[in-house]
Amino acid sequence: MPDTVRLFDSMPAIKMDEVTMAARADFEVMLNGDPQDLRELSERVGTTEYFHIWGGVDHWNDCPSDYFSFNSIYFEGEDDENLIWQISYELSSLFNGASKLFWRDARPITIHKILLEGKPLDWHEPMMPLSLLRRPAISQYKWNEEVKCALRMSARLGLMILATENEDVYMLLKQFELENSWVGYYRLLETIDSHARVKGITIGEDKKERESFTFTANNYSITGFDSRHGFKDKVKASRLPVMKIDQGYAFVTKMCKSYLDQAYAQFFKFG
Repeated sequence: MPDTVRLFDSMPAIKMDEVTMAARADFEVMLNGDPQDLRELSERVGTTEYFHIWGGVDHWNDCPSDYFSFNSIYFEGEDDENLIWQISYELSSLFNGASKLFWRDARPITIHKILLEGKPLDWHEPMMPLSLLRRPAISQYKWNEEVKCALRMSARLGLMILATENEDVYMLLKQFELENSWVGYYRLLETIDSHARVKGITIGEDKKERESFTFTANNYSITGFDSRHGFKDKVKASRLPVMKIDQGYAFVTKMCKSYLDQAYAQFFKFG
């Protein structure tokens, strides 16, 4: 999205105590991100109130635009502007993590501004509470419908909903979002292995591929420079093939999808 001045930039900020118990539809979280991706999501059939995306139309000039926004069921009845910002940061983080699961170079979304009834809220920096959002005050039937709608739109949105109340999905998405490196991928593998043991899941994988991944990740991200052994000793001792970072990403995402296929078989079949 181009760096342009967005609508309402010159308007005075609104204080949350001026409007009490705002409804979800009163809020608009204005986004920066990949306009093509956001357009495709906003135009798909169905929607989810967990992460309702709209935009892409300049009604004033009657033409397409690259501006998109979202609001969420988590905003319903809230009157704390900092909380609104933190929820928005968290939902954006989960979306970015889910996107990275499918595309290593996915462009992240960021928050441009949050509006309440068309007026901007004061900016609040992210607090990174690292905690589950938990299920909003909705019935089981409503939750089931939200998940169905989300999955019809995108597996990413379904993952986001599960991540609001399931620690394993939450940790996987957060780690995909935080680091795009051997350190992050090795940590992801450890997280997958840990949760697989807890759930009694056996993830089928190519043993040699795993050994190559572990060997490469350990050398790049864990051991660092080892002064006890010189270059020649290292070369002679290294018999396993070294993975490229793209291959490491492909391996860990395959492991993650295999885990999700088994842990949440009622929702996913990545194959």
